[in-house]
Amino acid sequence: MLSTFVLLSLIALTTDHSPELAFIQQMQTPSSGFISDLPNRDAGQEEPTLRSTRTAIRATRLLGDQLSNREAVIRFLYGCYDAASGGFSSRPGLPPDPISTSVGLMICKELKLPTEDLLTRGLQS
Repeated sequence: MLSTFVLLSLIALTTDHSPELAFIQQMQTPSSGFISDLPNRDAGQEEPTLRSTRTAIRATRLLGDQLSNREAVIRFLYGCYDAASGGFSSRPGLPPDPISTSVGLMICKELKLPTEDLLTRGLQS
């Protein structure tokens, strides 16, 4: 049983994930956030969200790669941050909400960004 697990783990590590990583990169928008569906010419451009962005960040890491433009993703993340309330919104310009705040903090942890100041501001509100 253990040898089967080790063998499957080695196969997973040696598998080429280029198609999956290319698909994830297609989902990144000019604002640097990620969308959840392929762009549709008829429906217009979907707005990126923190949830889709977090999923893309995590999937990229789990597939063994790094974000191609980490700094731009961080700009998108902080564009969703509301300093007055200490919370995050799902997209820049929207009011913060608890779920988006938790997703924003998860992104901070995933990208190894400091969260102490963000947590302190959120608790003071």
